[in-house]
Amino acid sequence: MLLKPLADMSEDENSILSIIENGAYSKITKYLIAKGVPRDTAIYIKQTALADVDQEELDYRQIQEKISDLRGHVSLWIFSQIESAGM
Repeated sequence: MLLKPLADMSEDENSILSIIENGAYSKITKYLIAKGVPRDTAIYIKQTALADVDQEELDYRQIQEKISDLRGHVSLWIFSQIESAGM
């Protein structure tokens, strides 16, 4: 709330506030949120199923494969959120 007025006065477009608000500081989490996965679910997936994925050299096919393998390993609610995002 304190940074929002300063960001509004800034001439440059900066997405740092939206990243902070979303809790999406990793590339994988931002990618999942951009694909339509809800924020909490994206953070959970990053911390569990995608914890071993290299942040520097992202392989989006590897991420898709790991997410598709989650069907029997996560709750039905989480998997339905992933499916509704089209992943």
